[in-house]
Amino acid sequence: MSAAAPVSVVVPVRDSSDVLDDCLRSLMAQDYPRASYEVIVVDNGSTDASPAIAARHDVRCLGEGRVQTSYAARNAGVRAAAHALIAFTDADCIASPRWLAEAVAGFDDVAVGCVCGPVEGVAPRTWVQHYLARRRLLSQDEALGHRFRPYAETANAVYRRAVFDTIGVFEARWISGGDADLSWRMLEHGAFTLRYQPGAVVYHRHRATVAAMLRQRFRHGQGRALLASRYRSQFTRVNPAAAKDGGRFWQRAHRRGLWKRDVFLESLGVAAFHLGRLLGGGRQK
Repeated sequence: MSAAAPVSVVVPVRDSSDVLDDCLRSLMAQDYPRASYEVIVVDNGSTDASPAIAARHDVRCLGEGRVQTSYAARNAGVRAAAHALIAFTDADCIASPRWLAEAVAGFDDVAVGCVCGPVEGVAPRTWVQHYLARRRLLSQDEALGHRFRPYAETANAVYRRAVFDTIGVFEARWISGGDADLSWRMLEHGAFTLRYQPGAVVYHRHRATVAAMLRQRFRHGQGRALLASRYRSQFTRVNPAAAKDGGRFWQRAHRRGLWKRDVFLESLGVAAFHLGRLLGGGRQK
């Protein structure tokens, strides 16, 4: 595929005024022909200055107010996208200058349905951010090494529109787990493959406070429950160890390399994760 293939970049936003400007600046500064990509910011019910910040940039601004989840916002972006490649990142991310160029280069095979790249942490400032960086939360390596099937974190993923045309869009009412679900449905279909491009780097800002981290881990637990509900029978067929509902395979690999003082945060995070998993559902009504 041509290095200047047209791309639509979708950024879901909700109350992200403290980070959105940096994200959009990084997207405006891509080492990629500006005429070959559009940026679509989908506001998901912000009550802060996020819409005004987005309006200051050369982007398309949309709204998704019916369902307040990032997946519903991404679906709105997919529906509005003008191009055959649709890239996703988040408002709390900063794209490296070569992100689009490196990702697009991965579509040289028509069988590739999704290209993803590394999700690295922005330089941490708080204790919580240092802990999450050491834990490699949201690491693309962890997603690609999942025991069931690999998947692409939507902080850094580019899909062909043909994937959505074939298998459908994200589960709009899932509050977490929808990125894994989309990748797994794509791979289960059999017509598309997932490719990793190490040069397509995106930097992610980890949660800065304990409260924000616990809310995030609670949502991840809800996503775990949703994925287990949908895929447990397949977990058993593909990898019996992945069928256990204890959730340990979502936790264990992150524990290596943690500092002793991280045990407190790790314990809180695991508790929040399992509380979300046990309560399950994870859907916005």
